[in-house]
Parts: sequence; structure tokens; C-alpha cells
Amino acid sequence: HIGLSTLTYLFSGAIIHRDSTGANQAILPGEVNLMTAGRGVVHSERGTEAVDLIERNTEGKRILHGMQCWLALPRELEDCDPSFHHMGKESLIDVSKDVTISGEIT
Repeated sequence: HIGLSTLTYLFSGAIIHRDSTGANQAILPGEVNLMTAGRGVVHSERGTEAVDLIERNTEGKRILHGMQCWLALPRELEDCDPSFHHMGKESLIDVSKDVTISGEIT
């Protein structure tokens, strides 16, 4: 990738992130990975390598549920150095009680 950042958050399951910055990091529910590609990064995110970290649900299944947001970097940052940052859930602030959703999600 070039010229973008990705923010990864898991609700359940686990994945292993590896990239050309040298990062090799498991991400678990409630944690955040932020990878900035900048001038270029090669990476992989694999759930199969983290399968032993995933607890089984009541039906005995392992579930991987998360989201990844791709963020275009501003033109002046498109050629920045690649980087990777992991934030454990203990370092994050829970703002869910401060969020209001209007409408209906179906």
C-alpha cells in the first residue's frame, strides 16, 4: 500500500499483523492497530495464524468479527515513512456511553 493508513479494531477473534516495518503483532478484541503506509509498506493480517487465541462461542465456533477503516493521507503526508502502532485496550478510552445513534440499524 502507499498513501494511506488503516485502522483495525476487533469485536471478537484475533489476527496477526506483520509488515515491512518489522511489526509482528497479535490484535485482540478491544485493541487498535494503526498502520500508516506512507511511501510504501507490505503487510499481512491473518486470522488462521491466530486461531489458538480465539475462544470458542457457546456453539463451539470461533468467530472473527472486526472492522478496518482505510484513511487517505493528506497529499503532503502521502510520502511519509511507513509506521505501525498498536494500542492495547487498557490504553484506550471508552466513549461508547457518550455516543448517540439516531435512527434504526437493521
